[in-house]
Amino acid sequence: MLTNGMLEVPNSSIGSEAGSLNAAEVVQAALIAGAVGGVSGGATEVAKAVWMDAYAGLKGAVRKVLTRHGKPEDLDTDEIEPGVWATRIGHALGGDVDEETVEAAQKLLAILDPDGTKAGRYEVAAAKYKVNLQGAHAVQVGDGNTMTLNFGAQQTQEQRPAN
Repeated sequence: MLTNGMLEVPNSSIGSEAGSLNAAEVVQAALIAGAVGGVSGGATEVAKAVWMDAYAGLKGAVRKVLTRHGKPEDLDTDEIEPGVWATRIGHALGGDVDEETVEAAQKLLAILDPDGTKAGRYEVAAAKYKVNLQGAHAVQVGDGNTMTLNFGAQQTQEQRPAN
């Protein structure tokens, strides 16, 4: 819902600072805005149709991601409490939000909050690391890490073979 040029998201601080959001938070903000009927009462039928079309596009993109997680039914739950609903979907999405979904969210937010979009409020913050660690062992991600790895049984001085 727009108030004084700011998108108000119930029970959330989403959309507060430019460039501070991750992809899932941008999607959550758009889902909430779309669910609460972001276009004001004085909007034309054309504006409402544009909003509904963008919202349907976002839900379709989110459904694809949730289907990959085996949870497409999460999108079909009750939208009466949009903040709770979008948060549940945000958790289901986790960090797996593809570019198509983010673009659909940003398209809807550009319609519902053009000033916030121009101010960069819905830009996705750049990730410091993007790593796929599927099947990895003994890996650290981050700065300043230290790791000691001991493979096999430790040998005492007496057990070591003589040269």
